[in-house]
Amino acid sequence: MLPITLLAIAIVLIFILNVYIQITSDNSMSIDAQAKKSCIVANTIQNMFEIIGSEKNATEKIEELNNVILAEFKPKYSSIVLYDGNDFEVKASNVEKEFRDSIKNVATENTFSAYVTKNISKYIVATEYKTLSYRSALERNIKSTIFSPIYFNDTFLGFWLIEDVKEHSFNDLADQDLAKFKYNIGLFIENVLDQNTIEVAESTDKQTGFYNNTYLYSNSRPIIMAHDTSSLTLICLNNIPDVNEKYGRNISNTLLVKIANDIKETVSKESLLIRYSGLRLLIITPGSNAQLAQPIIEKVLTNIKNEVEYIDDEKVTLTAQILIHTIKKQNNVEKEIQDMVSYIDQMEQVNTIKII
Repeated sequence: MLPITLLAIAIVLIFILNVYIQITSDNSMSIDAQAKKSCIVANTIQNMFEIIGSEKNATEKIEELNNVILAEFKPKYSSIVLYDGNDFEVKASNVEKEFRDSIKNVATENTFSAYVTKNISKYIVATEYKTLSYRSALERNIKSTIFSPIYFNDTFLGFWLIEDVKEHSFNDLADQDLAKFKYNIGLFIENVLDQNTIEVAESTDKQTGFYNNTYLYSNSRPIIMAHDTSSLTLICLNNIPDVNEKYGRNISNTLLVKIANDIKETVSKESLLIRYSGLRLLIITPGSNAQLAQPIIEKVLTNIKNEVEYIDDEKVTLTAQILIHTIKKQNNVEKEIQDMVSYIDQMEQVNTIKII
């Protein structure tokens, strides 16, 4: 009996020892994984400050940060969405375009809205019996998500969202590391928004709110290059000098501002609106062409003709000459616009649209 008892005790001791070794090993692996995640957070924060100090514009800096997050955290998706007090805008994301509208509004959904109010980051994981319920998560097979509101000085600026198709992808990200990252991304976004304010002031025509030529030649080329074709629409308000001379600049300026606002409300949000010169306005619509642009520009012309100011009983309007042109991504933007300017200078008819 004694040898059997000793054998049983030995088996139990071996089992206990194996369990202890496994637990110790698991804890060691968990500590190592957390240490790696801490290094990832530290590296990402270091990259943030390098990006802030770079010469990139505000938009490029946000996109660069998102690329760093993708490289360091290695999620399937990463998105940075900003809030202007009225609307959300996806500023950087590798989520497929058809799901971007869903992504930009997830902060308003029940899954996350309470965390925005409380300024708390939230990590959620799908399980065998539970799926993630926010929009597009099921379609994209998302199993792990970290949602983190972005705040600076108690002001909500937007949110950061990383997602993965594997369960428990972000388990080893410690709360203190996430809090550290959350604080620093708030500093980063506030800094970038300040830069963007300065950039807009330097590249915007104060009278119309359109971009100026500095912006045109610095920023339009990459946007046009991203599409096979785009449409260029040149509008010449050709009688402004006559109105200035006969009625004074205040009348023409008032009409110009009304027309600029009409254009903003009529064309697509993707269009670039540029005050090319005192008389000329330029509309660049990426991914379009002259035929697609024509019906929209006809509405623009109708609005121009309908804008009226009165001097006593006399009706004052601005007249327009409009050209629409398709530009290919290989074309020289400046040359194409100069050709349009030369053409429009030879036009005699007013309140007409020509496609060239």
